[in-house]
Amino acid sequence: MLKVIKTVNGKKEAGTLKDLNKHTAIYVDLEEPSLKELEEISQYINYPIKKIRADIKKTSRPKVDDLGEYSLIVFKAPYTDAARTMRTTSLAIFLSKRMNNVIIIRKKRNVNALNRMEELISKDKTFMKKGPGYFVFRLLDFIEDDFFNIIEQV
Repeated sequence: MLKVIKTVNGKKEAGTLKDLNKHTAIYVDLEEPSLKELEEISQYINYPIKKIRADIKKTSRPKVDDLGEYSLIVFKAPYTDAARTMRTTSLAIFLSKRMNNVIIIRKKRNVNALNRMEELISKDKTFMKKGPGYFVFRLLDFIEDDFFNIIEQV
């Protein structure tokens, strides 16, 4: 599933991948992306589909790579499965260096930190204006909060 969120005059709106070519704040969330969606993203970020798939494998370790116009951050995020067991899933975060956008590709897991990010975008009209670096900082902060909340319950 592909979801594109953009802000226009501080207001959260649905967008399209074509908005990635505009100098506007864009957040793209791909949950269990189809081959067609991966092909489209691959063209926009000039990064092979095969490598994108490898970066979101269950066994992927966290890393940071320079891809030219994008930086890639692979990170783990916690989620709770149907049996209420804590597990982790990989996020591939593509951070634009030239445009004001962030692309997140993930497996089919609902990640609480991403839900909180969307709430923040809706509430704070200036949030997306702070840039993609700030977006990723807040996302990683939310993910770490989720890990610590789990650890504190043990």
